[in-house]
Amino acid sequence: MIVFICYFEDVHELVGSQIHSKGWIEFDETSPKVEVDLSGSGSHHFFARKGGRKVEYSTFGRHVVVDAWGIPYQLLNNREELEKLLLKAAQESGATIISSQSKDFEPQGVSVLVMLSESHISIHTYPEKGFAALDCYTCGHTVDPSAAIQYMLEQLQPTQTQVKALQRGTGSIKLMKTEEKGLLV
Repeated sequence: MIVFICYFEDVHELVGSQIHSKGWIEFDETSPKVEVDLSGSGSHHFFARKGGRKVEYSTFGRHVVVDAWGIPYQLLNNREELEKLLLKAAQESGATIISSQSKDFEPQGVSVLVMLSESHISIHTYPEKGFAALDCYTCGHTVDPSAAIQYMLEQLQPTQTQVKALQRGTGSIKLMKTEEKGLLV
């Protein structure tokens, strides 16, 4: 049996009619209810227990989002090449690929999603506008979402970009520093 213990803040509707503003929750896959201990320490981590062993996972994550303009139509409307691009970007960032999905739209446009063990990478294209919306979100500290984004931008070669990097999972969402050339976040 796996038991999950999670810290939460500002949760208005946790289970049924229970309402809490912060605390620790503990549950397992057979629990019909959630037990709450409001004396939690306030760290942003969750734990899984299996066979008496406790494994800690951080909720810290980085999310890099990009609006990219000036990309050739042919590239933005090529589902197969874009899927290969995102899979390679995931490898470049050190992420663990779970699966990928892609979709062609009519009369043009493509969406590609690569599911990662650490979260996801996606692209949504508007070839007629030369525009692509890119994002990469990764949980934890080991995978660098800016490396995936940098690789995608090197291959797409947009003429203009707007980049935002967010720190997530540690309370309020924080805007991180970005450097347009190196995308260091």
